[in-house]
Amino acid sequence: MGGIAIPSNAQGIAKGKKSERRFFEAFMARDWQQPWWYKSVRRANGLEDSEGYDFFIRTNIGQIPIQVKSSCRYIEQYWRRHPNSNAILVVVNLNDSLSVIRSATLAKVEMRWRAASVLYNGAWSMPTRTFD
Repeated sequence: MGGIAIPSNAQGIAKGKKSERRFFEAFMARDWQQPWWYKSVRRANGLEDSEGYDFFIRTNIGQIPIQVKSSCRYIEQYWRRHPNSNAILVVVNLNDSLSVIRSATLAKVEMRWRAASVLYNGAWSMPTRTFD
């Protein structure tokens, strides 16, 4: 019947692994201008992976967790399994260029980094100002 083909679990896992490799390749490439706050990317260890993280982007103020998905349809499934996750979800289409993958990811990471840097630098308190 002309519906959407749902991949088998094995096919879905294989596609997910390819998306994760593509994500890692995008950040390991040397031909891009890194934001000053970006330090590196690392793969999650076994425990972190079981908690729903695939990668961590290291910044000057700490690490930001990343979960890579091969399709938008797996996002809902992720949130059901990890309702309290603080990971940034990134959908990696295997046809996307490395540049597109990096740009889309860094846009999300930068928003999180900006919010975290405000907390990290103690900027929640307003500066005292005297008016004459």
